[in-house]
Amino acid sequence: MTFSNILTYQTLLESYLATRIIRSTTENSYRASIRKLESGLASYCADHWIEFDSDANSLSPSLVAKWRTYELVNGLSANSGNTHVRHLKAIFNHAIDTGILTMDRNPFYKMAITSPSKRKKTLSLHQVTQARLFLAGAQLDEEKGKDIGKLHPVWFWQTVFETFYYTGMRRNQLIHLRVGDVHLKKQLIKIRIEGSKTWREYEIPISDQLLPHLGKLLWRASLLHFKAEDQLFNVNRFSDHKNSRMSKVMQADRVSNVFEYISKRIGIQITPHRFRHTLGTDLMKEPERNLHLVKELLGHTNIKTTLEYVEADLNSIKTLLDHRG
Repeated sequence: MTFSNILTYQTLLESYLATRIIRSTTENSYRASIRKLESGLASYCADHWIEFDSDANSLSPSLVAKWRTYELVNGLSANSGNTHVRHLKAIFNHAIDTGILTMDRNPFYKMAITSPSKRKKTLSLHQVTQARLFLAGAQLDEEKGKDIGKLHPVWFWQTVFETFYYTGMRRNQLIHLRVGDVHLKKQLIKIRIEGSKTWREYEIPISDQLLPHLGKLLWRASLLHFKAEDQLFNVNRFSDHKNSRMSKVMQADRVSNVFEYISKRIGIQITPHRFRHTLGTDLMKEPERNLHLVKELLGHTNIKTTLEYVEADLNSIKTLLDHRG
């Protein structure tokens, strides 16, 4: 086979991406999987004195299994391995379906790794209260003129905190919200396609408890002449400590950084995703609980995903067992 006839893994990737409309972060994830495959295969072959064939048509299920084992031995987690396998399987399915690859069977078929199932992390009401008290204390310090660093302005991060707590939205969904997406009179928030993991638009309600927080945020935004299409959760525009190095939009990493800081200060792991798991679990404890309503609130397309988010309530299980007679 001449060099010009070699079908590279990069060619498969570009063909796959050309037919999809996906976010840049998702695209980067697919690119990372291709790099992991290429570098891992090359390293495995070098370690075992095997000639590395860069032609994608030569990839066999046997070699994929060896690559997978090699990566796991060298520190790749089962969850990360499954993500790579899932991405690579999709790329190869596309190449086979379109005739780019000549193989009959996807070499990544049934290559998922059985990983240990861990309990979803949720937050107790006591832990949420501890975090609220910490933020309230920071608010008092700020009012006294003390420098509270990355928590400035505290009212903004209190609003972020309560929005995650009462909506369960994802971090990426929050930073994609625009001023016009929040409707106080209707008490609705429109979740944008750009921030949705499932690539769909939907609405979630604004609870009475969250309403004053979002009202304050929108009021302050109006004072700063925000437009309907402006990013609503943008701490840089609300800050009194503006400088030329500040970005025009707030990135998701800024949210994570602040929550990591809060977590260290109170000794409790607080993350946007833990709010999401907590909300799903709490709603399913109610007598009038409805799995389909929780599915819609969390924006899932598959009810199986919703079930994975909901932690079993041991008290409810005990009550059920007590009533068996």
